[in-house]
Amino acid sequence: MDSSRDVLKAYGVWHAVGLASWNIARPALFLVDSAAAIRYSFIARRQDEFPSHEEIMEAIASLKDEG
Repeated sequence: MDSSRDVLKAYGVWHAVGLASWNIARPALFLVDSAAAIRYSFIARRQDEFPSHEEIMEAIASLKDEG
């Protein structure tokens, strides 16, 4: 629960659409490494946009290759 929307704003996924009760987060995916660094991010422009399964798996594989 992020009632203050601090986390949403910190990750850049908060999307103000008018009334506070209607404000929503954009679909987003972050891969964070063991040092707490964001190594991959996807932030949608629309509510119906998501990364493909293949894109996610490629991002995970590239992190495994580095580590």
